[in-house]
Amino acid sequence: MSSSQKNLKLPRKNYYIIGIEGIHAIGKSTILNFLAKKCIIYEERLCEVIPEYPYATQLYFLSGYIQRDQRIRDIMKQGDASKKIIITDRTPFSALAYGYATLSPEEYNALLTVYKSYRFLKEDLIFLLHADPEIIIRRMEERKESHRNLFGGRLLNVDFINLVSFSLEQMIQKSGTPYISLNVNGFTPVELSEKIETLIQDTCF
Repeated sequence: MSSSQKNLKLPRKNYYIIGIEGIHAIGKSTILNFLAKKCIIYEERLCEVIPEYPYATQLYFLSGYIQRDQRIRDIMKQGDASKKIIITDRTPFSALAYGYATLSPEEYNALLTVYKSYRFLKEDLIFLLHADPEIIIRRMEERKESHRNLFGGRLLNVDFINLVSFSLEQMIQKSGTPYISLNVNGFTPVELSEKIETLIQDTCF
């Protein structure tokens, strides 16, 4: 495990928003399912038919993040603190990172304009997951879902995976959001989930 924040301790709050980030097929869904009993979980919006063109695809995901952000605001206004931890499957940085890797400069600037037009809630902490590209490719090949064919099959390309991963971390760093970087190589899904659960407890309480 490597971390960008040593001995990180967040200030006391009624709610903590924590994002689980990383490249596709990194294992986010397994972690979310593990944490669901103790945390409020907001998954990424997915459907069977995702827009074919890259710009439309990232607008689709970005609009989903906006809708999710509004639901989180509603939960926080209601004041039910039975579950103080709000976990999100990805963050808006994902739309930007994948957009940077797939769009023309003009399209990316347009996407960035849309992103900046909405004031997203800022995550208190992001867990950024990393894995060897070969592991990601193997997991994608084992999946039967059609989403792996997005962007002309580039989800299975080593250079594409590296570019998205690098861009994602650069964007998180630039935002100033505290984050913990975890290399998932060598962890079982349960071990990784337990590790993140422990880090959440140590950081937030």
